Parts: sequence; structure tokens; C-alpha cells
Amino acid sequence: MTQVLVADPHDASRQSLSAALADAGFHVLEATDGVAVLHSLMTHTQPLVVLLDEPLPELDAAPLLRLISLKPEARERYAIVLLTADLGAVIAKSMSGKMGKLPMYVVAKPLNLDSLATIVRLAARHLPVPAAPQIREG
Repeated sequence: MTQVLVADPHDASRQSLSAALADAGFHVLEATDGVAVLHSLMTHTQPLVVLLDEPLPELDAAPLLRLISLKPEARERYAIVLLTADLGAVIAKSMSGKMGKLPMYVVAKPLNLDSLATIVRLAARHLPVPAAPQIREG
């Protein structure tokens, strides 16, 4: 089951995104700010789709993504979906290298919740498939 970390400082928005993803069959974790996202990524060992609302309090998306991209395994462990109302600013930051070097999907807000599961499934294609449990005969 694909795991998704939903980071949004607005309770109603975060709960709406989380509910839509849970209804679509995803295991959902939540964070309210960039520091909480960083903490979750440091303690969670499974691959994750990381859904970030932009801007985030405490640690905004650009510095957060630069920090995440410092982890050698980040490109294989995290698929980033960035939700923003300011596509121009995100593109400018990305082109200047201020967003780190992680592949990401950038999605304009307001977001159509019906398309959210499709976007997350597309992003999850970049994650490794968990190994099937080994069955020992004996």
C-alpha cells in the first residue's frame, strides 16, 4: 500500500486531502509544518509520496526540499507532489536550484480532489516496489 505524507498547515484542507487519499486506498500520515515533515521523514523508513502545500510554516517548501535532497537515498525514497497557488514562483525557484534536486510534480491550487489520487499514483511510480515477504519452506 502506498504511503502518503500530507503536509498542510490548514486543518480543514489537510483533513480533506487526507480523507480523499484514504478513501482511494492510501495509508496517510499528516504534518502541519515543514519541521514536522522533516521529523516524519527522519523517523519513517518506508518510501513515501510527500504531498506538500506551499507555503508551509516553520520551514517552507524550498529549504525543506533542499534539506531532503541532501539525503543520499532521497531520490529513491520520496516522490514529491507540491501544491501551490503561485506556479511562477515555484518554477523560478526550481530553475535556480532553490528547490533541491528531487524530482517533483507541481500542481496548481485550487486542486480538484477527484484528480488527487491519480496524481499520487503517478508520483508513486517513482518509488521502489516493496519486496514481497519471503516464504520459507521447511
